[in-house]
Amino acid sequence: MPKPVSTGPRTVGLPSDEIDSIISARIAGKNEDDIRRLVEELEAARKTFK
Repeated sequence: MPKPVSTGPRTVGLPSDEIDSIISARIAGKNEDDIRRLVEELEAARKTFK
C-alpha cells in the first residue's frame, strides 16, 4: 500500500485513485514486484502536484 497523505494535523488518508489503481492491478493478476513498482510510481507522481 502507498504511504498515507496528511490531511490535517492529526489525520491521514489514502488517495482513492491510488487505491483504485492498485485494486485494478491486482485484479489484472499483476505480481508483487509489479505492484511495488506501481506504488513507487504513484508516490512519485504525488510530488509533481506540489
